[in-house]
Amino acid sequence: MVLAKDGKEIEVNALLATAKPEILILVKGLPDRSVDYLIIQDGPQIAEYAISPCIHLGCTVEWDLEKNQFICPCYGSQYDSQGRVVPVPAKRSLPLISVVVKQNQICLVDRKPAVDPC
Repeated sequence: MVLAKDGKEIEVNALLATAKPEILILVKGLPDRSVDYLIIQDGPQIAEYAISPCIHLGCTVEWDLEKNQFICPCYGSQYDSQGRVVPVPAKRSLPLISVVVKQNQICLVDRKPAVDPC
């Protein structure tokens, strides 16, 4: 379990005071990944999962705010806000990791969430 950061540790209360549902929040935390995306749900509240954009052949899948999708800059694969493949060429959804909110902090856990959001 590693604390999620956006340059500094993220306080849940401060984040949720300004966060909007369906907006993805870019964070760092797990040492073997460069970034992950927190999901803000209605409430607002932080989802129990985060999306880890895959890196394939040097390409990092990035969130496109205007299109409301993740897009692979190398192959054109597209994914929705839950990391699910929209059209081909991708064959798999983006990987999910677990998120634990504890004592006003957000922790990232490198394992699949207990509940699949799809």
